[in-house]
Amino acid sequence: MAPQQFFQALSDDFGIARIFLMLGLLLEKYIYNGEISLDKHKVSTILELLVTADELILENLIDHLEDYLIKHHAKEFEKNFAILQKTSFMHDSFKKSQKFCTEIAANNRAIVFNSEDFTSLTENALPQF
Repeated sequence: MAPQQFFQALSDDFGIARIFLMLGLLLEKYIYNGEISLDKHKVSTILELLVTADELILENLIDHLEDYLIKHHAKEFEKNFAILQKTSFMHDSFKKSQKFCTEIAANNRAIVFNSEDFTSLTENALPQF
């Protein structure tokens, strides 16, 4: 990422404090080593990291985080489908998560309708009959 893009991201309206908190997690392993350990983090924290990575245009990290979430937390997202669906479709770069959500909605409608947060889904998230 170019320095001007980084500083533009920091100056936008999404909260400098949140960015620095998330960057602390990112800097520890990812920036210096190209690695980040996610096993000790809650899904909500990983989703925040994903959003932060998008805001800072860290494309490789976005891919890594999406792969990790889908591989290790698919069952949890099936139970709480709306959380991933809403987050995924708010960010154009979350293609893998969008595809995952679309496949769930198309292949297993019961997961969508039985989701604990079903009432918060947008109309475009619902499977077509």
